[in-house]
Amino acid sequence: MDSNYVEIIRSYQEYAEYIIDRNIEGVFQDNIFTISNIDETLSYHWENMLIETNIWSYRNLPKDESAFGFALMDLNDNECKELILLLRDYTVLAIFTIANHNLTLIDAYWPKHRCAIFDTGMIYTLSSNSASQWYYQIQCISSENGSLKLLQEYGCSNDEYYKIIDEKKYSICEYDFFRIPESVPCSIRYGSKRYHEKIWNRIQAIICCIKRKALLDFKHNIFME
Repeated sequence: MDSNYVEIIRSYQEYAEYIIDRNIEGVFQDNIFTISNIDETLSYHWENMLIETNIWSYRNLPKDESAFGFALMDLNDNECKELILLLRDYTVLAIFTIANHNLTLIDAYWPKHRCAIFDTGMIYTLSSNSASQWYYQIQCISSENGSLKLLQEYGCSNDEYYKIIDEKKYSICEYDFFRIPESVPCSIRYGSKRYHEKIWNRIQAIICCIKRKALLDFKHNIFME
């Protein structure tokens, strides 16, 4: 394992200990599990991930040491395994890679920016900026610089539906948009919100997708390494 990953896992372990025994405020006050030199968007998702991970009321597993783990997988066929932080319920928290010999945070995830990783190495995300703007993205990790490359996007913005393929944007009808979940293996559930109920019911659950494909085998517990 790359030594840079070891440091992230150690910080992740400290972070987990804090939110198990103390609270999320202690993580920020004591600068536990912080990453420097990341762009504004990544920093936003990273901090939301930290905060949301501490909210355990909607998870049906104990908040103890057994809940926190990671996986190592080569997602872009460049012979460098990515580090995937995740919980025992297969919630993907963050993805790291090594690009140009440097540790790189690819993205971090939380309830309004959810992620599923499929056996092709593709990264599927479902994101929402507001009740009237939300979108699916299908991305891959560049083997050259570790950045995310957008392959397809399907979205709704102010009740206007669209798709982006090969960097070209097209308008689509509502019917075509609601057919997309049949082929996109990414799901998100916004608690008790019903705004998107008609689409959520037609999306495959992220946990079922990942378990069925056996992509992220939860065998690396951070407290047992």
